[in-house]
Amino acid sequence: MPDLPAHVGRETDAETGYALVCTATPDGNPHTDTLCGKPATHHLRWNAATTENSLTCDGHLGLALNFGPHDVHSVEDSACGMPGSHWVPGRPSHCAMDVLDDEPTLSGAASLTAPCPV
Repeated sequence: MPDLPAHVGRETDAETGYALVCTATPDGNPHTDTLCGKPATHHLRWNAATTENSLTCDGHLGLALNFGPHDVHSVEDSACGMPGSHWVPGRPSHCAMDVLDDEPTLSGAASLTAPCPV
């Protein structure tokens, strides 16, 4: 399997180490069969009114398109799978993170100018 670039902020699959994995299954039901697990290349939204979505690899994209997803976009250069990301409709659509007005402050964070205590 090809290696995926590291995506800061994305959770990784414990078994494969990939940031985003294909959720296709041989019988089409993720509750009764094992997931494909290959690196995901596309993000599918199934319904405009809900957040129901899936990830698919290139090999399963054609199968997924047979089920008529509402929208599809590449996971490349998108915030897919990052906590707090949301779907941005358009042509092409993509996933994005909200932009913060101010830099967040961390309580108890060490000063960058303080000497290392070790």
